[in-house]
Amino acid sequence: MIIPLDRRGEETVILSRLREGKRIDHFDTVRLRKDGTRLEISLTISPVRDTAGEIIGASKIARDISARKRIERELSESEQRFRTLADALETQVQFRTQELRRRKTEILQRSDQLRELSGRLMSTQDEERRRIARDLHDSAGQNLAALAMTVARIEDEATRNPTRLSQTVKEIRDLIEGLSQEIRTTSYLLHPPMLDEFGLRSALGCYLEGLKKRSGLSIELNIPADFGRLAPKVELAIFRLVQECLTNIHRHSGSKTAVIRIIREPDKIYAEVQDHGKGMSPERFAEVQSQGPGWASGSGECESASGRLMAN
Repeated sequence: MIIPLDRRGEETVILSRLREGKRIDHFDTVRLRKDGTRLEISLTISPVRDTAGEIIGASKIARDISARKRIERELSESEQRFRTLADALETQVQFRTQELRRRKTEILQRSDQLRELSGRLMSTQDEERRRIARDLHDSAGQNLAALAMTVARIEDEATRNPTRLSQTVKEIRDLIEGLSQEIRTTSYLLHPPMLDEFGLRSALGCYLEGLKKRSGLSIELNIPADFGRLAPKVELAIFRLVQECLTNIHRHSGSKTAVIRIIREPDKIYAEVQDHGKGMSPERFAEVQSQGPGWASGSGECESASGRLMAN
């Protein structure tokens, strides 16, 4: 009556052990109450013997262990939740560790790139200073030397040949004008004043006018009349791009023509400088492209894009 159907096999085992005279201690099982509900109990069963030592019955003690079993189940469920949480935490820790390692690698790579860019910047600045020093020495220095010799000749001719004095003064004036022009050109190359005052379109126009005279290049500038002003840093970056590209065309490409196109969109600025020079070899082009954005792009036997910039 008190043994559930699914526990009937337990009773067979218990009786078998009792017949052998064995005691059963703390056997956890389930029994039924009068109302049919199940009750978790712990059984202690001992064989009962008569005076002759024969087993004539059994003594059973049943203790209600429902509370203990409930606590055990709660502890087991809690342990399982903590185990699941620990596994999830371990997974998150591993993921975050991998993410931190990846970011560390990126930071190290960027640090290397910054060091490389810093080295390039220093090299570029040094090259620019050498170029300026060379220009001043080759142009302004020579003009000053010629001016000094001419002034010395004035002193001599003022007493011996007054009729040539006017011609010598004219030569001095020409030398002074040339020297002044060279100084203005050098100053403009260092920082174009019209860029701050009137914007990119006017500054480029003035620069190209002087470059055409000095280099003999035929340069076409395509920039809308209503282009407007940009942020100072963006205007300077585009101006330097054009300046560097035209310098490369003049020195290296062999081209006698160049076309500059600058287009403005709501969220982008496109600047392109194109020439018809000898271009670069495929090997050199691949090497330049591998050095990342900001470098020259385009190459060919007949046409080479000396520079292309897209700024957001």
